[in-house]
Amino acid sequence: MTAPDPASARPRRTAILGQGYVGLPLAIRAADAGHRVVGFDTDGTRVKRLPAAQSPSPDIPDSQVAAALTNGTYTPTAHALTWPGSTSRSSRY
Repeated sequence: MTAPDPASARPRRTAILGQGYVGLPLAIRAADAGHRVVGFDTDGTRVKRLPAAQSPSPDIPDSQVAAALTNGTYTPTAHALTWPGSTSRSSRY
């Protein structure tokens, strides 16, 4: 059995819970790989700073967050049932 070719993998919709020192790097890496990522966090201050491309992590520069926001692959939120472009409020992502 051979591993699938990562280049042929189709982009996925992904939710990452927590946008701290583990969740944010994971979310940005997935967004960089072309996946549509919703980054959920209950910290309101953090969620308000992320759309302004202000990274709370020293490991993720503001420019990386800005790039993911600009290309539409990363959406930070404090609302658990948010999905960009979704017309329903279901819990199925």
